[in-house]
Amino acid sequence: MKRLLSTNRLSIALLLLLAPTLAMAKAHGPLTAEQRAIFHGTAEDPPPEKLDATRKDLEGRHYLSGDERNLHLFYEHVKDLGGGYMGVGSDQAYMFAGWQKPEFVWLSDYDPWIKWEHMAYHAIFEASPDIKTFRSHFARKNVKQTIKFLEEHYKDHPEQRKVTFVFANAAHKIARRLRRLKSWAKKYKVPNFVSDEAQYQFVRDLVMEGRVRPMRANLLDDEGLVGIAEAARKLGVPMRVMYPSNAEQYWPFSDQYKANIRAQNWDDKSVIVRTLGIKHWNDDYHYMVQPAQNFLRWLEADFIKGIKQVYPWKRPKGPDEIPFSVVNDDPERARPKKRKK
Repeated sequence: MKRLLSTNRLSIALLLLLAPTLAMAKAHGPLTAEQRAIFHGTAEDPPPEKLDATRKDLEGRHYLSGDERNLHLFYEHVKDLGGGYMGVGSDQAYMFAGWQKPEFVWLSDYDPWIKWEHMAYHAIFEASPDIKTFRSHFARKNVKQTIKFLEEHYKDHPEQRKVTFVFANAAHKIARRLRRLKSWAKKYKVPNFVSDEAQYQFVRDLVMEGRVRPMRANLLDDEGLVGIAEAARKLGVPMRVMYPSNAEQYWPFSDQYKANIRAQNWDDKSVIVRTLGIKHWNDDYHYMVQPAQNFLRWLEADFIKGIKQVYPWKRPKGPDEIPFSVVNDDPERARPKKRKK
């Protein structure tokens, strides 16, 4: 394990070479005791009775790695926004954090497996001074050693076994996803936390400074997101990016969901970045950006019942087309037309 966690001479030389860049990427500094109590002290939601999905056959599935292939489309819309980040999923959060440069990150998924996976991520970030070391923990030949490391790291934690169990199930998926993220960074010329040392160091600093919180938060429950909103206000940080993935397709907008969105500490720079599943058309998603203030207007319209009314659906011309929309218009666009008698 010592050899796995050590930094070889090449890595040290690389870090020295990048020192000026990495200094610029430094995060915001450790939390005060008061900030830590506020950020980590809000309530979580209870575990769900079931894991929802867009189809019955997908219910109960744990999404331990992202499956969106074109998240780079969001890069220019979240780059350097600062503030707070709140989102579901696993690796997506670290990519958004590297782009956004937030002060606080709420990893707010309702699946408890995702929380435990993030706990494994955090221990590995702490033990990995560079990207090469970080990725090595997920390599097939090192998985057993990493499990031993996680057992020791969380030896006094009541959820230690759950963290190691989830990591053991997720490691191969994460390794594959990280390879793809690095490849896509080169292909699309959009760097991310596994292709760019400066972004990696920024994300790692956020984790080590206690500014990234894995938590169980359900978009439809009445504690997790409300607590996030209260904490953001007390910390004086606007919620600049929310990423619900395609979860809004699982259900119609409920009163509680609308209340949770209204409660957040949005400002004029805040955006919702979401995906909408259209895999039967292009084996990927429709990607959509919406200013938070505009989304609030849509939620006020009594005829808006769900996300399908919000995004401008257009059938892809072919399997290679990846639809992308910026929605910032009037909800009247979606008002149901009266039937002619």
